[in-house]
Amino acid sequence: MGIDADKNSLSFDRTGRLTSLATFDLIMVRKSNGEKKVIFPKLKPGLMEEYEKVPIKLLFGEDSVAIDDGTRATDYRVSECTFKITGGNYTEATICGDCSKCKGCM
Repeated sequence: MGIDADKNSLSFDRTGRLTSLATFDLIMVRKSNGEKKVIFPKLKPGLMEEYEKVPIKLLFGEDSVAIDDGTRATDYRVSECTFKITGGNYTEATICGDCSKCKGCM
C-alpha cells in the first residue's frame, strides 16, 4: 500500500482504533448492488516538481468509510461495500483548474 511517510498516513483514536488512512494507491469500491467505483489520486501543481500527487484520505466510522480524493468526499457503508486498495498504472488528472495558461498536460 502506498503510504507516505512524510505525512501522518495513519491516525488512531485513544483506544487504538484506526480512524483515518492516507494513500496514493487506487481504491476500488464495489457496492452490494454491483455498482463499481475506482478512485484515483489527483495531481496538483508542486512546489519542487511540476506536479505532486494528492493523497486519497479514508475516514473510518462505525459502519462507514468516507473517501476523499482531494476534490470531494464520498461516504460508503462498510456493510454494503467491498474495498480494494492497489497500486497500478493509471492516468492521473490535474486539479489545478486553470488549463488556459497551462502547458503541463498537453
